[in-house]
Amino acid sequence: MKTRHILLVLFLALALLLPGCGKTLDAETLALMEASDAVCRVEAKLYTYPYGDTVVLECRVREDYLGNLSTRGRDLNWNDQVIVYVEVDEDWYTLVREKYYGYDLILFLDLLEEEYRGGKWNLFVPHGGEESIRLEGRDGAGIRYMEALSAYGKKHPREAEG
Repeated sequence: MKTRHILLVLFLALALLLPGCGKTLDAETLALMEASDAVCRVEAKLYTYPYGDTVVLECRVREDYLGNLSTRGRDLNWNDQVIVYVEVDEDWYTLVREKYYGYDLILFLDLLEEEYRGGKWNLFVPHGGEESIRLEGRDGAGIRYMEALSAYGKKHPREAEG
């Protein structure tokens, strides 16, 4: 009987402690986080604007991991209309349209141009090719991944881009 109580207490203690574990980033993601100007989870609705030989995607930010895309930082809610504009080439656009359309995406971005569209917004580009896009995970591993991104951003915040 005592053994069952001890095991139950041990199980409950582990249940409380384990959610804090596993919030570390793999080496590739850590390198992307450090090298990118902005990292965010966006609603991929693919509103587009022609921009020379490229396309500009208008994306609504759901989560700002580094806290630098708005004056509110990471503390965004559903009423916030934080928008990022991302200039992409046709291949990148096709990849997103065919593979990721309708999902929330995690984007690793570099600032290309300040004061895009009359000074109100900044223009970003993907930090690389397909590695700069991650699909929002809705399973346990995906949630832990997004928690790790958030934990990194809280430890390494950036100043607002605009």
